[in-house]
Amino acid sequence: MKKILSTALFLSLYLSLFAQDTNGILKKESFLQQTQSLDSLQAISMSDKVFNLLNKSCKQEIKEAIHSKYTINYYCSDGETPAGYMFQYDIVKDGANRDLEIKGQTVYKLHRIFGKYLDLYTIWSYMLSECGIQAEDKTTLVNNRNIVYFIEHNDGNTYIYTFNKGRTNWNIEIRKSYR
Repeated sequence: MKKILSTALFLSLYLSLFAQDTNGILKKESFLQQTQSLDSLQAISMSDKVFNLLNKSCKQEIKEAIHSKYTINYYCSDGETPAGYMFQYDIVKDGANRDLEIKGQTVYKLHRIFGKYLDLYTIWSYMLSECGIQAEDKTTLVNNRNIVYFIEHNDGNTYIYTFNKGRTNWNIEIRKSYR
């Protein structure tokens, strides 16, 4: 009986310590998980949440699904220069299997965010802080023109975050690594 009680006490202490330890892991996953399994209304809400980090008032335009992409644009005018920001979602069928004739569930996954460097840096810093990582200095990052993070989550998947300069503007990309 004492052995059972001592084992139960050990397990409860271990699990309570483990639960406290996993708080950081759960936080690491929270932003990514929230952006990788959305419906269309949640995609709009997520884009608004992230865009509101910039404290800008802009016009929102939603482009319906075109070639398995769903795009939410924000057009701002800060006086002289109009600026555009784009959140691009991939539309996938989670759990689909053509051979077994399983249709799967339509899911929207945040893939890219396009915009001006200083504004995207704010979003990049937020994303990394949600993963427990401190972003590089603004100057260091702009001089590198490209930075990549491989972030492994306790769901067994590795996600690739990149922040780089495209032809005309900067973009943040999130994708799952298939090794």
